[in-house]
Amino acid sequence: MSRFGEYLEIRTSKGLSYVRFSSMEKINTAEGIVFDCDGVLIDARPSYDEALKNTVKELVRILIGIEINPNSIPSETIYTIRNTGGFNNDYNTVHLLTTWICLHAPEENLEKLKKRISNNFDLTTLLNTKPNTEIKLTEYEVTTLMKKLEEGIRKYENTGAGYEEIEKNLFRELLNSYEKRSRYLKVLLDALRYPSFYGEGLLVTIFDEMYFGSDNIREVRRRGPFFNFRGMIENEKLMVDSSTLREFKRMFGRMGLATGRGSWETYKTLGDLISYFDRGACVFIADKISQLTGGDLVMYEKPSPYALLESVRNLGVDGNTVIYVGDSVADLLMWKKAREQVGDLLFVGVYGGINETDRLFCFIEGGADVVIPDVTELIKLVNFLRGD
Repeated sequence: MSRFGEYLEIRTSKGLSYVRFSSMEKINTAEGIVFDCDGVLIDARPSYDEALKNTVKELVRILIGIEINPNSIPSETIYTIRNTGGFNNDYNTVHLLTTWICLHAPEENLEKLKKRISNNFDLTTLLNTKPNTEIKLTEYEVTTLMKKLEEGIRKYENTGAGYEEIEKNLFRELLNSYEKRSRYLKVLLDALRYPSFYGEGLLVTIFDEMYFGSDNIREVRRRGPFFNFRGMIENEKLMVDSSTLREFKRMFGRMGLATGRGSWETYKTLGDLISYFDRGACVFIADKISQLTGGDLVMYEKPSPYALLESVRNLGVDGNTVIYVGDSVADLLMWKKAREQVGDLLFVGVYGGINETDRLFCFIEGGADVVIPDVTELIKLVNFLRGD
């Protein structure tokens, strides 16, 4: 049964906004607000999404000598994967896409990779022995592979299932059809060496350098560079300005961040706007996990409530209502888990962008307190509720 009847619908120039009738009074009295960054304050589609696609391209070329156009990877595929709620870390998405493409490659290409891999191989050896490009996949071929992957992913949408569980099930189903390829899965996993650190594993090294840029990587990771990439971070755009944040500050007083990003890239893109936030209430998940691998990651990565709980605690507004603004299924699931420990915690879902309709319905059915097409619409909504 649809839950739309529980909401007041408001039509604006930017689209439809919804506010839960039962949440109106709490929105009026909220004394703190915590924001996610990507998709809320920063448009990361030209940076993270492009770094993701281009990293897949480089990995497929280096591993098995096959050329693909990164633009042939549909953005809809990436967002379908993220809509599981368990792929908030883009490394995970790169891992899935790369392994999926490689497992569909000609057996002779996989066999050549197998011969290059040994138990004592390192990153430098792998890069120095990369094959010549032998095959170029057409845009149609890549898109067809991606659509096939989407079909397998959809059953996990909005579940919060972790990437390891999803990959295990998807690859099991795939290899049941391509039984002879099963011996190459371990080869691919060994070559990608993920989870790992920058400068050790191929996947993380390429993605980090693709995103931060070869000129910046030593400042961020204290080593490198291994490549010569212009950083995709330079493409990021702000979705808010100082007047917007000043108004949020006036309305709610205390402001924090709970984001999967690291502090370096957040400060670089926000610039002087970071001054509007209480530094102690700014939690950067990437900083926390930068020295962790394996199972420890799930303690901090969304949809774990860690970042949101830490931010709310450090806002110092005990006993008062706090609003969290996010734009993804992982944000919604994180809020639900955090709410078990912090009762007066409201969720505002921003649905504008790719897969708008899917996210709008997901936020409504998930019980969000407010659903809006753009973060600036929250200011208009609060002014409306307060009679300003």
